[in-house]
Amino acid sequence: MRLGIIIVVLVCAEVSPVVSTSPPVLIPSKPPPQCTGTTFLPVTCMDESVVRVFSGTNGAHGKHGKVGLPGPRGVKGENAVMCNNKRTKIKCGSMYENYLKEIHEVRWIDDFLDYLLGYDLGELTKMEMVEWILTQNKKIIHYTSEIEQLDGTVDELTKEVQKHLDKEVNALEQKVTELKEQVKVCHRSSRMLAAAKTRMKTIEVQLKTKSAQLVKNIAFLKRGIKAKAEENKDLLKKLTTSTSVANNNAKAFKAIMTQNDNLKIAKAEAEERDRITMLEKKAEMQVMAKELATLKIHCKDVDNQKLIIAQLRKQIQEVGKVAPVIKPAVQPVPEVPAPIQPRTTAIFGSTDTSKPITSISGEDIGHFSGHLRSGKIVLQSQMGNDKSGPYIILLRRSDGSQDFKKSFAEYKKGFGNSEEFWIGLDILHDLTKSRQYELKVQLTDHKNKKFWARYGKFSVGPGPEYRLNVGDFTGNTYNALKYHNRQKFSTFDKDQDSTSTRSCAEGTGGWWYKRCHLALLTGNYNKEVKEDKNGVRWYDRRVHGRYYSWKKAVMLVKPVVLLKL
Repeated sequence: MRLGIIIVVLVCAEVSPVVSTSPPVLIPSKPPPQCTGTTFLPVTCMDESVVRVFSGTNGAHGKHGKVGLPGPRGVKGENAVMCNNKRTKIKCGSMYENYLKEIHEVRWIDDFLDYLLGYDLGELTKMEMVEWILTQNKKIIHYTSEIEQLDGTVDELTKEVQKHLDKEVNALEQKVTELKEQVKVCHRSSRMLAAAKTRMKTIEVQLKTKSAQLVKNIAFLKRGIKAKAEENKDLLKKLTTSTSVANNNAKAFKAIMTQNDNLKIAKAEAEERDRITMLEKKAEMQVMAKELATLKIHCKDVDNQKLIIAQLRKQIQEVGKVAPVIKPAVQPVPEVPAPIQPRTTAIFGSTDTSKPITSISGEDIGHFSGHLRSGKIVLQSQMGNDKSGPYIILLRRSDGSQDFKKSFAEYKKGFGNSEEFWIGLDILHDLTKSRQYELKVQLTDHKNKKFWARYGKFSVGPGPEYRLNVGDFTGNTYNALKYHNRQKFSTFDKDQDSTSTRSCAEGTGGWWYKRCHLALLTGNYNKEVKEDKNGVRWYDRRVHGRYYSWKKAVMLVKPVVLLKL
């Protein structure tokens, strides 16, 4: 019974062969009449012995290709397929190898007993029989104990294999459960996919309908665009013609405006020349009339007086021909001579003392006493950056060598040195009260970039307010003086600004403050780039910061029409 169980386990596990050390057994007896034996192993029949040879080499599938149980040349048990199975994890060794050898011995005994049945026991001697039986009994007892031990080992191996199989089954059952869940998810996804396919078909039908409608609309629009294109061609032709006419008209208008500007300038120059000539001739006539009256009173020689009067009258008539507007009629000579009216006085620039720039009334000469040179009034002057001029310098800032925190009296009189100075409020009023002046402001930043502002109208009113009047701005910087137009002049000791909460001139130079300033060219000088609210300021956020302090600043004035004497 045990042998049968052991054989079944070995066959199911597909155990690799183990080498048997038992040599072929030679039985010293006569061969039976017929060479018979079991089919378990092949039998070789000889004259006096039967040789049993185990078949099958290197395991169940040996090199010779025969299928059978392990033979004497088989692979050791540790390398058998069953011993190398990773799932069962059965450990094989010499015990299992001995078990296999014992199985072969038992099978050999069983086969040998069958073989003995074919002999006549009467031919064997009693001692041979007893000896042989005792030997076999010892082997049987020994093999029986080993079989019982191996039977227990097989039971343990069987239990271990069963445990491993149970674990594998449980793992497979978990995998089956997971696969069922995945199948459920797939079923839901399939239903959702089917619904999505249905919606896609509906959308596809709608898209086809809309595409057909869109094609119709495109065709309609193309026809409309083509018709509009034809209309636009006609309009373009008309527009081209109109544009050409408009360009011609614009050119003609520009030429007319240029001529008009030139005529205005020429007219202004002619009027200024006529006005100056009239004033000069009027002064000459007044002087001549006074001289005539003086001669008439003081000369005793009547003939000489008549002759002189005749000459004076002739001169007056000649002057009247030059200036027909003024009637040269001689006024009645009073008994007391009238005071002689002062003549106008020419003002020259330092750039060219041979040609006057402007003139002032003789009664104002006292304000210019500090600028007399060789009997002439010479003011600091220079040409503009655009080579225009010459201009009289009103203010110059260049190096900070002059302090501009001065009193109101000093600003009235003027102060400074050759590099930085202020011309004086009284001089500005005397210059600009009788004729139209223009103002030019030239600025230089700390990168030596130049900017300018021109005002076609500039004048300073009488004291003590000295109001600023500017207009007609042009330039490449901001119109900062517009904020100060019509403002009074203020200093730290005479507050005339437009705010009642503070004095804008506190801590800095005098200026035409409002509330307080966008321009302050008399401010504190800064040699480096600095944001200083009370610095040399001219507001222009497009170029620099709100309180940028400029490196250089010059204010220049000149009459709109230069004086020609």
